[in-house]
Amino acid sequence: MKDNRHYAEQFPPAIYDSRAVPCGETRGYEVHILTCERDRTMAFWALKSFYHHLGERPPLVVHDDGSLTPESVRLFGEHFPGCTVVRADRADADSRLRDALRSLPLCELWRFRSDFQLAKKLFDFPCLAEEPFIVGLDSDILFFRQPLEILECTRAATPFMSSDYQDAYEFDAPGLI
Repeated sequence: MKDNRHYAEQFPPAIYDSRAVPCGETRGYEVHILTCERDRTMAFWALKSFYHHLGERPPLVVHDDGSLTPESVRLFGEHFPGCTVVRADRADADSRLRDALRSLPLCELWRFRSDFQLAKKLFDFPCLAEEPFIVGLDSDILFFRQPLEILECTRAATPFMSSDYQDAYEFDAPGLI
């Protein structure tokens, strides 16, 4: 089975020759993705395959882990007109994020003072969202058919989470309990 890294390595220029995907025409939910410069091509494959099969055009918010170059930000804007790219330095300074975490000092500490990048997914996605429902994508996912389960959950405003083959917690699972 081939994963998204295979496509990103074998066909990198092809994705940049594809048509632009306008974002923001469908309301009620938005798509968020956290990516880095190294995974930019994979993120393009993930987003283009998702929007191709989705049949709707919800807003897109791309979260920069701090490594995206100005060229990458330009490419996201060119390929996904209407998308928002949240640069890491602007997210750190955003009052919505600071205000939401002010009453949660351990969360605030974890988000702003640790190197754990996934904390940005946990806190930035909901704090910086404009729509009431969020679909979070990873750069290493490809879509080969319409994501019916995702569409059903967004329409019903039912939270969902996909399972993963690995444990990506910062702490050991027994230590969390």
